[in-house]
Amino acid sequence: MGLEQREDHQVRGGTEQTRRSLDWNDCLVTLADQVPDQQYRTWIAPLKLSSESDDIVLIAPNRFIRDFVHDKFYERIVDVVRNALGEPSREVVLAVQAAEGTVFSGRNEHEHRTNAVSQSLSSIDSAKSTIKVRKSIPQVEGGLSHQHNLVEHYQFDSFVEGKSNQLALAAAKQVRENPGFA
Repeated sequence: MGLEQREDHQVRGGTEQTRRSLDWNDCLVTLADQVPDQQYRTWIAPLKLSSESDDIVLIAPNRFIRDFVHDKFYERIVDVVRNALGEPSREVVLAVQAAEGTVFSGRNEHEHRTNAVSQSLSSIDSAKSTIKVRKSIPQVEGGLSHQHNLVEHYQFDSFVEGKSNQLALAAAKQVRENPGFA
C-alpha cells in the first residue's frame, strides 16, 4: 500500500514553506504488512503518536513495550516514518506514558522517578505535620504488663538515613505515629 502524504503550505514573509505531516495510521498499515500479525498487535499497535511537539515521539503504554519495540522494531519503524515524511534524517523518539499523564523518554526516566519519590516523601512529611498524634496509652485491666522484644537504643533519632532507606524510614515513622491504622 502506498503512503499518502499531506502537505501543509504556509506563506511566511513572501516565501512558501512546505512541511509534510506524518499520518501515523498510514505508517501502522505499512508496519502491519511487514510484521507478523501477533507481533504487530502486541508491540506496535499500542504505540501512539504524540502531538505535543514538532518532534516525532511515539508513546508506549509502559516501559516494557518501549524497550521491546526499541530492541526489535525501532529501525523498521524509523525507516517507515522517514519514508512517509520524505526526510531521511528525521529522528524518532520512543517514550513512555506515565501514570499521571506525563510523558518521558527512556533517557530521563531515572530522573523522573527520583523526582516522583522525592515528592511522595515530602508529601508524607507534610501530611505528618498535620496529623494529630494520639498520646493515650491503652488501659490494661488486671495486672498484665506489656512485653516486647524491642531494643531500647534503636530509635529514630539515631537512625542513619540514606537514599536506599528513605521510604522505609517514612513508612516506619507512619506506623509509629498511627499504630494499627498505617
